[in-house]
This record gives sequence, structure tokens and C-alpha cells, in this order.
Amino acid sequence: MGVEVKDRQLTLRQIEDKLPGVRSKGVRELLFLVQGGIFPDDTGQVDDLIEREFTTGQNLYVLEFQRFVESCLALLGETGRRGFLIEVGIELDRQREDISHRRKWKDLLTRL
Repeated sequence: MGVEVKDRQLTLRQIEDKLPGVRSKGVRELLFLVQGGIFPDDTGQVDDLIEREFTTGQNLYVLEFQRFVESCLALLGETGRRGFLIEVGIELDRQREDISHRRKWKDLLTRL
């Protein structure tokens, strides 16, 4: 499964641009985690594209990042959530992420 994370609304163009690359790698499942959903003017066309792609065996999913994370964290339980937070901190350190990214992560966590 491929996962594409967007910190803004998803557009039809973004999906169309991503499809050739995932197809060439044999990826049949593609999950878009987005903030703000699908760009309103593109909603109908995105829904049609998802349906067309499904009939060819290409499965596309669009989920709100916030709801996805909330659901996953609930399923992980207390121990799993703690481990997840530790692993994210380790990865932020490993990637030497800027303090602005760390603050965004902290802000996201406080909204959960």
C-alpha cells in the first residue's frame, strides 16, 4: 500500500499525477491522508476517478488525517500510543527536523 500525506485539500490533479508512478511500481492500494478533505470543486470528479480506478483493480482511498490518526491511536491503546509518540520523537531526531516541524507535531497531538 502506498500512502500520500497532504497538509492541505486534495485535488484531482494531485491524484492524477500520482497514479502513473504507483502503477509502475505495482502498487494497487493508494491511501491519501489529507487535511481539509477534497478540494470542493474537484469532489465529483475525484469520486468518479476513484470508482473508475476501482474497476481496473486500483484502489484509492481518501481519509481525513485527523480522523485517521484518532482511530489508529484508539486502536493502539495506552501502551501503543506511548510507543507511537516515542517513535515519532526518535524519527524527528533522526531526520534532524527543524523546530517548526516539532511544534507542528506537538500542536497536532494536543488536538487529539
